[in-house]
Amino acid sequence: QTLALMQRSADDPRRMVTLARRQERELRSWLYGAPTAGDAAPGLAALVEAICAQVEDDHHVRVDLVVVGDTEVTPAVDALSGAVREALVNAAKHSGQDVVAVFVEVQPHQVVAFVRDTGKGFDASIPSPEGRGIELSVRELLARAVGQAILTAAPGHGVEWELGVPR
Repeated sequence: QTLALMQRSADDPRRMVTLARRQERELRSWLYGAPTAGDAAPGLAALVEAICAQVEDDHHVRVDLVVVGDTEVTPAVDALSGAVREALVNAAKHSGQDVVAVFVEVQPHQVVAFVRDTGKGFDASIPSPEGRGIELSVRELLARAVGQAILTAAPGHGVEWELGVPR
């Protein structure tokens, strides 16, 4: 099925890459075994991998993901994964880049994540014409989980989110 889709998408290189990356994920899952219903609940690593795969499929960008460690999905970790999703979608939509990097690390007392693009960037001191998108979608998600979100952005230099929640 994927090969047939690729034939029909030959004139759209971004779509071709997205299809190839999806097929690669599916093949790796098949080769190395996906969790079964009897396995323990998926942890943070599986959740973040699924988020990145969905953003790749929806927005035709490559997400370079690195996850160090794993932990159960608590309400705070769930809030962090939601903030990662929002930051990643914003980068996919607005950066103008084909690649977004995500780094997640489970530390002894906290979980941190970085979402970075090297795209257009923006001046974070100027309020967004769309309203409070960043405030609601990223910062407030983490604030409710006693986490933090630090945004570093500059026009022409991309955007980086540093996100963290207690473990």
